Amino acid sequence: MSWKYGAILSIIKLFKMIILGIDVGLATTGWSILKKDPSLKNGMSLIEYGVILTSSKSDLGSRLKNIYERVLQIIKE
Repeated sequence: MSWKYGAILSIIKLFKMIILGIDVGLATTGWSILKKDPSLKNGMSLIEYGVILTSSKSDLGSRLKNIYERVLQIIKE
């Protein structure tokens, strides 16, 4: 386990948290929502996950706007 992962787990244990993880990419952006769950060995449970896809035929601004709007939608849900 890396020190960063260990530090993040320590912070999660202190607070009741829901985490939005984003694996940034222009064509494919992965995302996941995790929740603190002390009953599990790693202390977290997966709530939901998915990907945001953008077309290589779209211009850069449109692709970034698409990612931004979808991330906002995920947060609101």
